[in-house]
Amino acid sequence: MRIHNGRNFIRQIERHPEHFHMIHYSCRGLYDDNDALSPCITSIAITHYATQQTVSFSNHSIAEELHIPRKDIQGRSDEVELQLLQEFRTFIHDGQDKC
Repeated sequence: MRIHNGRNFIRQIERHPEHFHMIHYSCRGLYDDNDALSPCITSIAITHYATQQTVSFSNHSIAEELHIPRKDIQGRSDEVELQLLQEFRTFIHDGQDKC
């Protein structure tokens, strides 16, 4: 699907909402003390435009899956973020029809 400008983009969404997903992600503060590294992604939500069904991935739900106590999440944030991103990738690759 070729979209040349914003107006065409909106028309395409209106004509074929089943082809579009909205993705929102959040991260730790951009200005936190993080040694100039990219901030850790803490959640990703994907909403199917036509159905408004949402699938979300969050560091707290991933930590629960990994049996990481709440007090230990920040210290194991790399492990939690990696798992979050792996699950997001799997969803995008295999499971878009589940949303």
